[in-house]
Amino acid sequence: EARAAMAGFGVRLAWPRTSVSVIRTRFAVSRRRCHEPGVLFGRKGHRGGWVCRASENNGEQSETPKRRVGSVSVLLLSAGEFGVLSLDTRFRTLIDENVRNLVLASSSEEGRGVARAVSNVFPEFSLAFVGFATALLLIKGPVSVRLRLAISWATIGAAAIAVDVLKNHYQRTRPQLGLTSYAFPSGHTCATTVCCGLALFALLDPVTRSVFGNDDDDAEEKVQPTKKSTTAPHDTFVRIMWIAAIATTGTCRVLGNRHWVSDTAGGAALGTAFLAVALMAIETIEKQTESDASE
Repeated sequence: EARAAMAGFGVRLAWPRTSVSVIRTRFAVSRRRCHEPGVLFGRKGHRGGWVCRASENNGEQSETPKRRVGSVSVLLLSAGEFGVLSLDTRFRTLIDENVRNLVLASSSEEGRGVARAVSNVFPEFSLAFVGFATALLLIKGPVSVRLRLAISWATIGAAAIAVDVLKNHYQRTRPQLGLTSYAFPSGHTCATTVCCGLALFALLDPVTRSVFGNDDDDAEEKVQPTKKSTTAPHDTFVRIMWIAAIATTGTCRVLGNRHWVSDTAGGAALGTAFLAVALMAIETIEKQTESDASE
């Protein structure tokens, strides 16, 4: 009756139905445009199913250089952390002494010996891998990969020299009496951070392509490693492996009564700073080389 009455005044009431139809059509079109089938193993967090283009773009934009190990932000944070840990503050001393007392009260000498043995695994294994990668890539790798090898060994040597100089500068005694060498920063933790980081972030991808790569790969891929291979920290699993190696080495050095907590944290910060510089150097030089080659 209301419709008939309004129709009598010349008012049309068909517009709500038309508007709903238009809204439904536009929603369906926008939904089809926004989503597309996901590629298996090709996108993060989506193995098949549907992927929103907007969310995919946001995921790509989130991988900024600030999230990479080889970045200025990581370098500055590591240097700042090392500077704080190097200070002889009462708070740092209190934490170091309490942790040392807890270790001595909760472990035996045999257990501390096992911890010291475990702390040698990652620095020795990662350094051995860098040596293996060097020999393999010099034989089978492209000429361009020698840049990574040179920067890697230069970083390892510079870090070793820096640890020795800083130990003699700070002259912080070790928690276990009778040891003549100084404690800060931890050389084992720094070596794990640098060597394991270079092995995972700079050399693992060239080694993998040299061993399992196809001879029919694109020539440009052989001449210049891609940006993604240079910044392998984008791989979450690789980052977890690196952090786990550092944490294991540092914890075992403390459990073995060879270092204070601040020593291992300082060694990790120092090693991260050297690693950040090395990765930034590799990426910058390879970008410049690729740019010169394209011109």
